[in-house]
Amino acid sequence: VNDIAILCAELTGYCKSLSAEWLGVLKALCCSSNNGTCGFNDLLCNVDVSDLSFHDSLATFVAILIARQCLLLEDLIRCAAIPSLLNAACSEQDSEPGARLTCRILLHLFKTPQLNPCQSDGNKPTVGIRSSCDRHLLAASQNRIVDGAVFAVLKAVFVLGDAELKGSGFTVTGGTEELPEEEGGGGSGGRRQGGRNISVETASLDVYAKYVLRSICQQEWVGERCLKSLCEDSNDLQDPVLSSAQAQRLMQLICYPHRLLDNEDGENPQRQRIKRILQNLDQWTMRQSSLELQLMIKQTPNNEMNSLLENIAKATIEVFQQSAETGSSSGNTASNMPSSSKTKPVLSSLKRSGVWLVAPLIAKLPTSVQGHVLKAAGEELEKGQHLGSSSRKERDRQKQKSMSLLSQQPFLSLVLTCLKGQDEQREGLLTSLYSQVHQIVNNWRDDQYLDDCKPKQLMHEALKLRLNLVGGMFDTVQRSTQQTTEWAVLLLEIIISGTVDMQSNNELFTTVLDMLSVLINGTLAADMSSISQGSMEENKRAYMNLVKKLQKELGERQSDSLEKVRQLLPLPKQTRDVITCEPQGSLIDTKGNKIAGFDSIFKKEGLQVSTKQKISPWDLFEGLKPSAPLSWGWFGTVRVDRRVARGEEQQRLLLYHTHLRPRPRAYYLEPLPLPPEDEEPPAPALLEPEKKAPEPPKTDKPGAAPPSTEERKKKSTKGKKRSQPAAKTEDY
Repeated sequence: VNDIAILCAELTGYCKSLSAEWLGVLKALCCSSNNGTCGFNDLLCNVDVSDLSFHDSLATFVAILIARQCLLLEDLIRCAAIPSLLNAACSEQDSEPGARLTCRILLHLFKTPQLNPCQSDGNKPTVGIRSSCDRHLLAASQNRIVDGAVFAVLKAVFVLGDAELKGSGFTVTGGTEELPEEEGGGGSGGRRQGGRNISVETASLDVYAKYVLRSICQQEWVGERCLKSLCEDSNDLQDPVLSSAQAQRLMQLICYPHRLLDNEDGENPQRQRIKRILQNLDQWTMRQSSLELQLMIKQTPNNEMNSLLENIAKATIEVFQQSAETGSSSGNTASNMPSSSKTKPVLSSLKRSGVWLVAPLIAKLPTSVQGHVLKAAGEELEKGQHLGSSSRKERDRQKQKSMSLLSQQPFLSLVLTCLKGQDEQREGLLTSLYSQVHQIVNNWRDDQYLDDCKPKQLMHEALKLRLNLVGGMFDTVQRSTQQTTEWAVLLLEIIISGTVDMQSNNELFTTVLDMLSVLINGTLAADMSSISQGSMEENKRAYMNLVKKLQKELGERQSDSLEKVRQLLPLPKQTRDVITCEPQGSLIDTKGNKIAGFDSIFKKEGLQVSTKQKISPWDLFEGLKPSAPLSWGWFGTVRVDRRVARGEEQQRLLLYHTHLRPRPRAYYLEPLPLPPEDEEPPAPALLEPEKKAPEPPKTDKPGAAPPSTEERKKKSTKGKKRSQPAAKTEDY
């Protein structure tokens, strides 16, 4: 078979028109019930399609032709496989042999190519692709096939298997799950008489189609291609040929090919199916679970959508409840087991790790699903709020189960995830949480948690969960000044009533204190995008009103926990009494006016005690008031400008006085930097004495003789000599 297929492939390479002939022959064989409309009547007269002995050989022959590109896999599916399968599904006459041959060919083409070295009883090798290069080429053809062709084959084979047709063979008891997988691409029924595979080949057509479908879905490349395509576009399974239930079953086969199909018997099969999806959730089946739920939502009509959303929400809560019961039962079992076998609760906790993935899974679904899950979670919260509020006999197991559910961190993660984008649900949930926390505080004040330690512990766990939920919605709380004030007062009541304190539960007390701190300080914080003077004044006014209410609630109570709360409030203004004075003899009449009595202030000097005034030391430190906090008139003083004494002034001058720096001796030995002297022009009297008569000199004494020319020269020379030392002295 391999040699003939390789020879035919080489001939087809030389003659391209043979490709259409191969496709026509395969179409005639697969659609043999069309009474010769496909042509090749001489071939159909010589070949009995119902003979199972040559199906494997023909499938191997076709696989080699497709591997060597003699014909395309998509063309074979479109022209031969799909028409043959749909004809058989529509119960056309004599269509079963061709459909059975088509299933055998598709099984060979879609299974991962491999060589089966096993020998049969006749010492003949099982029919398969012998050459390694042909197997690789067939795998390459599988990689090149479009996703639509793969889905077309799966849907056509599924419809054929779901048609419940009975062929010439007999039905295998036990369903398709008991059918074994064929190895090596199959074998002829004649050579396997007495073996197990004879029941697969000779079974009814619908059973055989189910077996082929499961075998194709179990191929790794088929499942990966289908899941990738469904993640990008989940409309591939929305076909008018398939009903909603059929599409979901086909989705299960694609997602879980090695798992039995769900049993749809029960009170609410839809909810059971959703619960099964959530229970089997792990990090490896996250994509499959999301695709199943999304397909279920898309195929549900609008009139049934509300019922589906409620089933998803209730199934989600039931999964958490079952996980809580499993955890509590495993904890009780572990406490009664010996120390050598206490590793089982760890294993059970690993199995329950899937509940952490429920929140990311719900986040991938539409917002309407998240709204219904949030509503169901709120109803579950309200169920557990009255635990411990009555006698011990009335604390039924239902409420304890609810409380154990609420103490789970995965449940908190689920609720916080669903809150994103659900503004309408946020307001209702905040109102419900406020009433629940208020009810817990009232129950504590009525001493209803002091009987037993376990209800007290459950109360703390429930309170912690609710406060965590409120913390996740703090942005909504801080948008409204009224809600901020209400929650701040309620948090303060939790501490004042002793529901939570530093001694009983320090961790929860720190949580409450941090939330109260954020509410108080967040009132002053303004939005930087729209900050203005008016908004700042409004925030300050709201802050002062909140502080006044909290101070009124605190009152004069004293405890270690309340001291921590007082540190969040502004420093209180402590006032001090100051005794004021007034001049002696001053009297005050009935109207409050000061009058001079018999002892006039001019006769008797001094001061007398007048009144008592209250002042704030903080005002003295700040000094921000326009008028001084202390008045001079209270002490009979008058403000006088202080005169600075001469000694203080001299001290101030000396403090900032700068002396000349001492100069080196060489400075005084250097000649003075004198400016260049200007040459005096010769005196006219010296050059021409005979022409110009000399003026009589001015003498101080009358009657003195005028000095001569030589005397004047001597005086000028002496004057110059005297002037030079004087300049040097001044420079010193």
